[in-house]
Amino acid sequence: MEGCLLSLKCGKWATCLLKICAYHNLPSPLSHEKFPVGTGSNPVFLVSGYVVKIFVEGGRGYSMHSLGTELEFKTILDKVKSPLMDHVPEIVASGFVVGDHSDFKIFAWDGREVPDMIANTIPMIGGNVSHGFPFGIWSKKKFQLENLGVNSFIRIWPYIVSRRCRGDILANVRDQLSENEAFHLASFLGEQLRHLHLLPLPNIQVNENHIDMGRTMQSDEVGCNNWSANAALMETGCKDFDTLQGWKLVMATLDRRKANVKKILAQWGDPIPAFLMDKVEEYLPHDLSVLFHVKKGDDGSFIYTRSPTWIHSDIMDDNIHMKQCCPSESADTHLGMNAIFEEKLWKWCPSHILDFSDLSIGDPLADLIPIHLDVFRGETCLLNRLLESYKLPLFTNSSKDDGEENAKNFAKPSYKAISSSLQVLCILHEENVLGAIFSLWKELRTAKSWVEVEETVWGELNSYTSE
Repeated sequence: MEGCLLSLKCGKWATCLLKICAYHNLPSPLSHEKFPVGTGSNPVFLVSGYVVKIFVEGGRGYSMHSLGTELEFKTILDKVKSPLMDHVPEIVASGFVVGDHSDFKIFAWDGREVPDMIANTIPMIGGNVSHGFPFGIWSKKKFQLENLGVNSFIRIWPYIVSRRCRGDILANVRDQLSENEAFHLASFLGEQLRHLHLLPLPNIQVNENHIDMGRTMQSDEVGCNNWSANAALMETGCKDFDTLQGWKLVMATLDRRKANVKKILAQWGDPIPAFLMDKVEEYLPHDLSVLFHVKKGDDGSFIYTRSPTWIHSDIMDDNIHMKQCCPSESADTHLGMNAIFEEKLWKWCPSHILDFSDLSIGDPLADLIPIHLDVFRGETCLLNRLLESYKLPLFTNSSKDDGEENAKNFAKPSYKAISSSLQVLCILHEENVLGAIFSLWKELRTAKSWVEVEETVWGELNSYTSE
C-alpha cells in the first residue's frame, strides 16, 4: 500500500487539493477525501459536493491544452444553449497550481488570454492569442501533431473543479442494469452524441508563422494566396477555410500514424493476429481522405463535403454517470419512448457524460468506437438503438462525377462503407482498441483478412440511414 501511495504522490496532490479548496472557498476535504479516486492518470478528488481534477498526464503543454479545450468547449456549449449542457457537469472553478513540495500557489484561469508565467514556458502555436482560447481545440491538435517539448523547470499543474453528480458511474452499476435500462442508456448516448456533433467548432486562428500540416492541399484551393489573407477571411466567417484546415489537421494526424502502423501494431502485439499485422499496409488506402467525406473537384483539388466535428474520444463506462430514478423520470425524459419503459420500475438511468479533457476534432464515427467496444461490449442491438436516436448521417457517398481516381477508390467494397472507415480508425487509433476487438470476438483471431474483421464488428452499420 505504501508503495502505491508513494507512486501516486498522494501527499503532494493532497497539499495541492488543500490549496485549491482554500482559494475557492470550498469545504475542507475530510481525511478520506484526500486520496485520489479512479484509475486514470490524473489525480481526481471527491470533496463534499465537488470534483477536483488536477491535470498531470502528458506534461505541462498537453495538460494546459486539455484544460483550455474543455473550458472553450463549455463556453460554446453555454453560448448556443445546446441541450447537451444539461448532461455535462457544471464547472465551478479552474486555474493552475504553481510551485513544488509544500510551496504551492493557486492562480485562477478561465482559459482566455495567456497567463504571464505560461507565455514563456509552453509554446504558443494556436495563432492569434489576443482573444478567444489560446489553448483551445485547434491549438491542441497542432500541439499534438508537432509533439512540441516544453523546456522549463517551473512546476505547473492545471486543475478544474466541477459540481459532483449524484449516483454512480456506469462501470460500477452495469451488472445491475436490466435490458430496458441498457436500451435506454443506448438511446441517451445517441441523443447526446447528436448534440455534441452538431455543436459548432470555433474558427481556426492562424498567423503568418503557421505550422505546415504536411498535406498537399494549398491555401489557394479556397481562393486565398497567403495566410494573411486567410486570417482576414476568417474575420468574415469563411467556413470553407475552417473546414479545409480542420480536415488537414485530422488527415495529417492519421497519416503520421499510418506511416508507423506496422511498428505500432507490433508493439501492441497479442491478441492482434500476426497475419493481419503483416497485411495491414495492404489493407489501408494509399490516400486516407477517400474515407472521410472527401470529393475530388474537376481541377484535382479536394472538396470536403462536411466539416469535422467535436469528438469526445473517451465515452467509456467510467465516463458515463448514472442516477437512481423513479418511473416518471425514466419513462418521460428525453426520448418519448413511454410504451417501452413503463413496464418496469427503473433503478438506474443515465444522467451525465463526464471528462471532456480528451476532446478532439475529427470524423463523428470515431465516438462510436469506445461506446461500441467498451460500453456495449460489441452488442449490435445496443449500437442500433443508439443510431435510432442519433439520426445524423455517418457517411457521404461518392459519385462518378468526383473524378476517375476517386471513383475507383470508392468503388472498392472495403473503401466505400461505414464499416471500412470505422475499421481504419480502429487501426490508426491512439489506444489499442484492436486488442479490445480481438478480445471480444475471439473467433477473429483466425481471420483471413481485415475485411472479415470490419464486416464482423461494424458490418451492420453499412445499411444505416439517417432518414
